[in-house]
Amino acid sequence: MHPTPFPHLNGVLDELVTGEQAILGANFVGAYLQGSFAVGDADIHSDVDFIVVTNDEVTAEHEAALQELHRRLFAINVPWAQHLEGSYIARDRLCMRRSCAPTSWPASTSGRSGRAYPR
Repeated sequence: MHPTPFPHLNGVLDELVTGEQAILGANFVGAYLQGSFAVGDADIHSDVDFIVVTNDEVTAEHEAALQELHRRLFAINVPWAQHLEGSYIARDRLCMRRSCAPTSWPASTSGRSGRAYPR
């Protein structure tokens, strides 16, 4: 699989996801590109925004191992490795229905019929 048109970035992403899966084990749900890569608007100057969804909250032990993974990735001599920007979130914290949005949010955040809310 080639998630981007940039071979060196694909190598960094492969190491990132492989490392996350090894660290998180059954807690790993998936890793997803966001931002310009998600909408097909990325270029060689883009940051690499990602989100990792987990089954449960990341433990302190997992967090320490993930920090070490990110230190190792940052040291790779590929510019993309220094432009990873990501988040880890438990899947039950992702809100996709109005029923789980805070009551102070308006019915729509974009002028469209408001049923989904960003995290």
